Amino acid sequence: MLDLSHVELVFNTRFTKMRQQKGQLRDYSSGIATFDGFVYLVGLKGVHLLSMASWQERIKSLMKQNLYVEAIALGLSFYDNTALAQHRLPHDPAARQTAVRDFLINIIDTYADLSIASNSDVDATVDNPALHARFLAIVQLVVESCLAINANDFLFSTIFDKLSLHPIACGVFFESLRPLILDDKVDSLPPAVMKMFVEHFKEQNRPDIVEECVIRMDVTTMDIHQMVSLCWEHKLFDAMIYIYNQGMNDYLTPLREMMQLLQASIRARSADVIAGGALHQHLDEQELELGYKLLLYISFCLAGRAFPRGDIPKDRVRRVKWEVYRFVLMQHGEQQETTTYPHLRALLQFDTKEFLNVLAIAFDETDLVANPDPSGPALPSRQVVVESLLFVMVKDNKGKNMTFTPEQVCHLFTFIARQVSRHDNIISVDRTLFDQVLRRLTSTDAGRKDEQEQALLDLLDAGGLAQFDVEKLLTSCEQAGFYMVCERVYSEQQRYADIVPCYLRDPARQHLVFPFIHRCLKQQYVPPSEAQKIKEATVDHIEDFVRISAQDTAKLILACFNPQLMLFAQRLSSTPELFYQFLKSVFHLRDRAPEGTDYNLPAELEEAFIEAMCRDHPTEVYNYLKTHEHVRIEQCLVLTKRYKLTDATAWLLERKGEFLQAYALIRETLLTQLSQYNLAFEQVEKMLTRQEQAGEPLQDPDPDPREPAIKAFRKFLDVVLDMLQRCSRRMPDQKERRSIWCKTLEVLIEFQQIMRTKLRLTGGDYAHVMNRHMKEVVRQMAEFVDPPAILHLIMSGGAMSDRFDDIRDLVTGMLETYNYERTQLQTTNAIIHNDVYGLLQNRQRALRHAYPSAWRCNLSNRRLYGADAVDDDIIMFRSGQCTYLSSLPRVPRRFRKNKQDTTDIQGHHNVKALDRWIDSTQSDVSYLHLLTEQERSQHASAWDDEPADPHAARQQAALDRLRVWENHVGRAYDAQVKPKPRAMETPAVLKPRRRLKLNVTS
Repeated sequence: MLDLSHVELVFNTRFTKMRQQKGQLRDYSSGIATFDGFVYLVGLKGVHLLSMASWQERIKSLMKQNLYVEAIALGLSFYDNTALAQHRLPHDPAARQTAVRDFLINIIDTYADLSIASNSDVDATVDNPALHARFLAIVQLVVESCLAINANDFLFSTIFDKLSLHPIACGVFFESLRPLILDDKVDSLPPAVMKMFVEHFKEQNRPDIVEECVIRMDVTTMDIHQMVSLCWEHKLFDAMIYIYNQGMNDYLTPLREMMQLLQASIRARSADVIAGGALHQHLDEQELELGYKLLLYISFCLAGRAFPRGDIPKDRVRRVKWEVYRFVLMQHGEQQETTTYPHLRALLQFDTKEFLNVLAIAFDETDLVANPDPSGPALPSRQVVVESLLFVMVKDNKGKNMTFTPEQVCHLFTFIARQVSRHDNIISVDRTLFDQVLRRLTSTDAGRKDEQEQALLDLLDAGGLAQFDVEKLLTSCEQAGFYMVCERVYSEQQRYADIVPCYLRDPARQHLVFPFIHRCLKQQYVPPSEAQKIKEATVDHIEDFVRISAQDTAKLILACFNPQLMLFAQRLSSTPELFYQFLKSVFHLRDRAPEGTDYNLPAELEEAFIEAMCRDHPTEVYNYLKTHEHVRIEQCLVLTKRYKLTDATAWLLERKGEFLQAYALIRETLLTQLSQYNLAFEQVEKMLTRQEQAGEPLQDPDPDPREPAIKAFRKFLDVVLDMLQRCSRRMPDQKERRSIWCKTLEVLIEFQQIMRTKLRLTGGDYAHVMNRHMKEVVRQMAEFVDPPAILHLIMSGGAMSDRFDDIRDLVTGMLETYNYERTQLQTTNAIIHNDVYGLLQNRQRALRHAYPSAWRCNLSNRRLYGADAVDDDIIMFRSGQCTYLSSLPRVPRRFRKNKQDTTDIQGHHNVKALDRWIDSTQSDVSYLHLLTEQERSQHASAWDDEPADPHAARQQAALDRLRVWENHVGRAYDAQVKPKPRAMETPAVLKPRRRLKLNVTS
């Protein structure tokens, strides 16, 4: 947009005067004209000439303002044809780019001169981050601009010569080239630039940058001698291989040089390290990198691929493969080594498994055939390679030459087994060699058992099972403890029952026997004969199963052997602890089984479990019986009495209803517990007395024997109180209830009186603890015994009644209990009162609702609910009959008193008129209800489920109801206007009116 206010254009005054009433519009057409690309403007003070600037003028304008960055950006937009207003620029793309390129080269040259000159006064020898940042922005712009316009020659000649004069600018230039090279935007550098590029990063001790850049560039522009020296000096194996392959077409020299380094590293290690297979642990990081780089390079060559990317020329592929195979399989080295196959041996010693993987990839190529193509060099066959491997790792691996572990040898045979399965009738191997490998794997020490077993498993997975005598293999593996191998062999032969002992003998996998058996018996892939053998094996090894996991054994037996549960219990009866643990898990699972699951366990089995519990774990019997009320009482009583379990026996007698006998038993135990309780206090009393007599300060013993006695007595007292609570609720005689509670309290009072005379130093502690126990008894006793009776018992307690301090806590506790229960009763009454009031309100509200007695209109027989229901108001009478409002006969005219009431569309009625009409009939129809939307939705689901009657029966029923209805209200009709019944006609569907309730009274 251009501001022309200073021009003061002339305008047509006549046009302005004509348009004054409609706005200040002016006509400037007479003051503007165009000719030959120019615009002429006539102003009050002169004529002005405007024209569009050319693309060069636009760039020069920015340069005059010293905006070189913007000028270069605008020039690049012209070059890419993305700029607007490309005035005076050639239309031909090639010509346009040539013109813009030449112009931009001059601008970039000028910009580089100015930038370097403006920063030349700064000392470049001092580390200056600000100067480095300025040069980085300048160099990046220059380099990217030159590459964008394809001016590489200008960049690496003129621009580089200028930047090389400044050390910082030169370094920034090389750093800017690195990302461009990695992105494949620069694939070659002039030799001089390349030499300085290498020297720069070499001085910075960053040869890795040189390597990653070299393998992406054209080798012909490099100084080969310089690059090779740099690669060997800094172990840049990728760059070295790339330079030899691409620059000198030599694929063997890198292999030979890297092999010599690897052999030197291996020879530097002791023979024990090599023979132990732990060579990796003793090589440093650079040596490991060398070895794996060598394996990778061999893999690329044998696959016909160039390193690190691309492909080997087709005319060189076969020659390269032949050279690599010949070098690797060379029987004698160039340095006259004493060992045979030095190169193959070194690769196998470095990493047997990875080298065999490299050969496995090469074996898939079609070039390795017995009769090679005569047009090229003869490649070795697969059989030759395999025989060379066998010679190095098996035949020559003896005595002093034993440098491979059994695991490494097994890797070889795994490789051979895979190749035999893939290339049948091409590779043949003596089966005795497999037996030799098996002996070595199974006869060594157990320190590497897991590795050896895994190696043998890999061999079997590769198809090596066909190379062994199965029985000999099983015997050797069982002796060596290779149970996973045995499992694999048995599985292949479908001898599933023999797998069970394999799991049981393997400590690390014992827990897997349970899902295995469950899977075999529940799925159909196991033959019936094998399933029966599995069941027999389970019975024979049931003790081992329980030792592993009683819980898992119980799950398995209940899921797969439920009918034979008694058989398993008999097998375990000779080992009481296993018998108890097994049955405990069985009944634990039964108790926690989902609803509807019935294991149908016999009562005799549960009684055997209870007997084992009474014998070995007597403290658990009472809680078990308390939570399992389905047990047979008489049989359990015999067991608890036999093993003298008082609490469990009392519980069973209580369940029989023999409350007094149960209390008598529990009271005897209570007396025993009190005696032990008192004995602990007497021991402490004697100890403190001795301290007093010796003149020593009184100190409680540590540990205090009274603490466990107090806990045990309190625990048993809770059992007694629980029993008294249950018995009191079931005993019909109030005197008996009072008797058992009073006897319990009397026992505590009596013992407290006895101990008062015996305990002089610890009497206060005893009284404090005993008062807490009696207070708890009185609190629970008050629910069944009158407070006056309790107070009388306390006051009649002999010496206790003489001292108020002894009974103060008990009386205070009774009063607190009374206040608590009174408050609780008041709160409960208030809650019940509020609930009753709320329930009454809900009942009254529910009674006001309308509940229809039918699901069709009583007059028209149409459905009141459902998809085919009419969208109309529904009328319900007090009798429960319902009808559509549109189905009612017309209201007599005399009941329509005003205009609002005269609304009568197609037989439908005004609500107020209908109200007055019903009110005047004086009939039995004393209640009318217009259903609301909510009431209709409440009954819709129930009515939709009712079956429809036959149409004829519905029609007759509707007619009958219509006659009854007319008899009720017929007296209010005008005989002249009374319409005929139209019960079965389908009235017009109207939009429902507002839902109302009509309070109609007769």
